[in-house]
Amino acid sequence: AGFGEYLEDSDYEDIDRQDYIPSEADFGITIHGDSMMPEINDGDVVWVLERDSIEENQIGVFVLNGDSLCKKLISIGDKLYLRSLNEKYSDIPITEYDDLKVIGKVLGSSPFPV
Repeated sequence: AGFGEYLEDSDYEDIDRQDYIPSEADFGITIHGDSMMPEINDGDVVWVLERDSIEENQIGVFVLNGDSLCKKLISIGDKLYLRSLNEKYSDIPITEYDDLKVIGKVLGSSPFPV
């Protein structure tokens, strides 16, 4: 969630759709880190609806300057931030110099292994 890992990797596994996977989900990503606790735990899989934009206050998967992150998109005034749910982490400001790409909206999570 907060380590900024490389997202575009060929290391993936196809799984059969299970009842706990939201029907709209396009894919799942295993989370590493505690920045989205208590809602999303280290090792959980987040189920993602692939989108190139999400609304404010939604949790999404992003690529910020080449690093993948699972965060909540917020705005304060006219500035955008990526927020961790774990209060020990600071908001990440998005500036005009940053390259931010939305991968999709997080629909839910489940413990791994699935």
